[in-house]
Amino acid sequence: ADTDGGGTDDGEELEVGHDPFLPADDWARHVIASNPDAAQLCLGDIDGDGDQDLVVAFTADSRVSWFEALPGGRWGSVTEITDPTSPPLGLACGDLDQDGDPEVVVGVQGRITWFDNARGDFRDHAVQNAEVAETLRLADLGGNGTIDILAGARGEPKIRIYSRTSSSTYDRTGEYDARDIVDFAVGDIDTDGLADVLAIVATTPTDLVWFDGLHDGHYPPFDEVPTVAALVDFDGDGDDDVLTGTTDHALWVLDYEGSTFQPGRRIAQKMGDFSALATADFDRNGHPDVLVGSDQGSQWLPDAEKRAEHLLIATERPGAFLVHDVDQDGAPDVMALTVDHGVVWYRNGLDAPADTGTPVVTNRPPPADPPRDRAGCGCESGSAARAGWMVGLLALLRRGRSRVA
Repeated sequence: ADTDGGGTDDGEELEVGHDPFLPADDWARHVIASNPDAAQLCLGDIDGDGDQDLVVAFTADSRVSWFEALPGGRWGSVTEITDPTSPPLGLACGDLDQDGDPEVVVGVQGRITWFDNARGDFRDHAVQNAEVAETLRLADLGGNGTIDILAGARGEPKIRIYSRTSSSTYDRTGEYDARDIVDFAVGDIDTDGLADVLAIVATTPTDLVWFDGLHDGHYPPFDEVPTVAALVDFDGDGDDDVLTGTTDHALWVLDYEGSTFQPGRRIAQKMGDFSALATADFDRNGHPDVLVGSDQGSQWLPDAEKRAEHLLIATERPGAFLVHDVDQDGAPDVMALTVDHGVVWYRNGLDAPADTGTPVVTNRPPPADPPRDRAGCGCESGSAARAGWMVGLLALLRRGRSRVA
């Protein structure tokens, strides 16, 4: 049934483009919600049955709904959480009241609302003194065991902090001076147990800024122009490093060693105009892999530190990634927002090695707008154009194989 109003039946399985070096069933695409107006995603066990349900914000019809996860990668009922008067801009899921049920936080223009969850029944509470909230993150900034709400928006000068002041009240308690925000991520860079914030700010040139807990910003040594970033323990030493894509279509890692960031290391080139980043051990061999979304599609970089290899998962450009074991088979799958097909998930059909490790999954939702270069242009460079015609050639070959079949 068309439960999301997208015009086609949800749960429909579609043919997917594959890299010619991958077996055809390695990353099969499945549609969760065919509505192309889906703008934000988050995960949480909304109904308390042990499965991670999916929460989706739809902009055109101004609503937020949750999709019930069923065993084996199937999806059940779709239930509306809220029908705000203006399009939802920001979305986050987390256990704000520490009762074991994830709450849902929704940002619209000039207002933030958190929905107290009782196994799928929601009660709304307004966040006090809230402003624009296009990007929402949840983290314990003060180390006091309670979850804070961080809110910002592209082009805004501040990342604002909202803390819990009573059982049902969140109010503004601080802010980071981020000047002109492009995006921000949350992690623990210096392993002090307190959440840190890494922001991309559109200064001249565009900079990475690290806010250590509630302290002022530090500037890691980096001369490139970042457009997307994630915090992940890339080298396995226990602290979060910076993974970032830049305007020259390269992928970089900045290792945090001791008490400072090391100069950036370029680990991939010709990745296209970045729109999303995620990391996980997709092939479960104990080494981190990178998932890149760009105008070239969704590309998987296995063992990114060791192999200069880009494998195509799908040709459509993703607006956001979530990494989660949707079908509960032990392998991390990829969920994505796409213009062509709405909310989809790509099933990870890679064979596990004989000695399977536990996947470590991290994810950062990307900016709502496509990345821009220094001049504010999303134009394609020569290297991206050359990669683009290869993607198109693969699509033609797939259609030819379908006609022959």
